[in-house]
Amino acid sequence: MKECMKERIHRKYSERYFPFEFICYYIEHNAMTVHIKRMVIDSLKPRETTILDLSKALCEVKGVDEVDITVTEVDVKTETIKLTVRGSDIAHEELTKVMSEHGATIRSLDEINVSRAKVTAQPK
Repeated sequence: MKECMKERIHRKYSERYFPFEFICYYIEHNAMTVHIKRMVIDSLKPRETTILDLSKALCEVKGVDEVDITVTEVDVKTETIKLTVRGSDIAHEELTKVMSEHGATIRSLDEINVSRAKVTAQPK
């Protein structure tokens, strides 16, 4: 656990309420984090970018295990697509960046599935 987080909590709950060791123990054993498991995105992309290239690039994003893309509408210069992205802990910011690099814009986030998981201590 990062020392700065412990210090912030220690400042907020001073020694008169909880001993510092208890706070550290509690954080390390009861901390929870939220993981994005599935996202359904409505997006617009240029026709020059193939769904094959986009899906391969999105599969390289941290936490992404599977990408489904369906073309829902075709115009002269653009295609409207529906993306379903599944994974263990999808890095949303990185996913957005990769889409932008391929000329795709997110019109809406139609569905999302998240789960909570206990933070486990990483071995040093």
